[in-house]
Amino acid sequence: MELSWRVLLILVVSSCAHNQARPLKFYHIAKDIQHGTDFEGSSVDYDLHIPPQTKNIAILLSQNNSHYRDIGYGFKIFQRQQRDQANLRLRVLRGRHRVARLTRAIHQRKVHGIITDLPHTQMRNFMTVCHDYHVPILYIGKRQQDDPYLMRSIYPDFRRLVRKAIAEMRRRGFKHIAMLNNTQNSNVLQHVKRYAAAAGLRLTLATYQRDDFDSMSRAVRRLFAVQEETVDTEQEGKTEVVYRQLRQFDAVFLPDDFKILKYFVKLFQYYTLAEMPVIGLHHWRSPQQVANQNLLKDGFFIDFIGSYAQLPPGLATTDPTSLASIRQIDQRLLGYRGLAWLARAIDVTRQAVRANLNNKYNRTWTQRLSRRFSQAKNTLWQPQVINIAARAADQQDFDLH
Repeated sequence: MELSWRVLLILVVSSCAHNQARPLKFYHIAKDIQHGTDFEGSSVDYDLHIPPQTKNIAILLSQNNSHYRDIGYGFKIFQRQQRDQANLRLRVLRGRHRVARLTRAIHQRKVHGIITDLPHTQMRNFMTVCHDYHVPILYIGKRQQDDPYLMRSIYPDFRRLVRKAIAEMRRRGFKHIAMLNNTQNSNVLQHVKRYAAAAGLRLTLATYQRDDFDSMSRAVRRLFAVQEETVDTEQEGKTEVVYRQLRQFDAVFLPDDFKILKYFVKLFQYYTLAEMPVIGLHHWRSPQQVANQNLLKDGFFIDFIGSYAQLPPGLATTDPTSLASIRQIDQRLLGYRGLAWLARAIDVTRQAVRANLNNKYNRTWTQRLSRRFSQAKNTLWQPQVINIAARAADQQDFDLH
């Protein structure tokens, strides 16, 4: 009997020791910070304690894409502009066991944010521990409906650009819209149809193939019901071909880049179409496409950048007059604003954790935090209406800088 009591006592002591040695999660650390706990002499490793202002961010990439270099450049620009550069640290993880190393580092509270492009199937390996320690993830890829609240895509929501374009059309009193859409751009077409129907706008569509000028010409003639007629001239015995537009629209929507727009402007002039506003999306950013074109004088496009002169220093290092330079600025801005969101998400998470130290982390809590993350991202990628005339002035302003 005495031996049994000794065994029981050893088991109880071992169980208590095991409970004391369990890993502390972030909200435990935040609580200790709030109450001023002295870590020295305690069971917590003081070297692993991360001050609340420090942000260690791990970058874990599955592949090398050409545009990652520009995204990384945007990361560096944002990092340099922070007053506390030493407290915002980025580290690229490489090697075969990088996921395991990342999981261990999160457990040890050495990682506070993650930037990755890993497939969702591979991310399951450390997604649970990210939830346990409230580590937000900036994802270089398209966001899915079932993505957890801590993970947000680096890319803006292009549906908001389309929705803003439709709202601006309605605000200007447009009722019947023509749309010239690339056959490869079915995703945009789906959103345009949805939001136009909700706004009560009539939409008439014609599709074309890129790199096929004849396809563009046929689309214009079909969309505007252009008829060809032969008429006599003042010179005896001579005739000429004229075109008559039988279908009228309030505006034409062309969600393609400015190079394609140039071809369509020539077609509009060739078929003597009536003047009308032409509307586009962010691919219209170059000011070269609208030089001395009366057809576009009342046109506008929807963008998420705004004025080039107001971009963060170091991002607009090239003259934005080519499609390649525009895409480069886009990628750099993705990195800049993406890291800005992640840094903010880390702060918001810590604030929310401290405010809920004594509460359960239930579904309502995570939904509320998810909305805050979404609002912060949408603020960074706010759609803007850019009048084409204002864009030309913006180009002059950019040249002066």
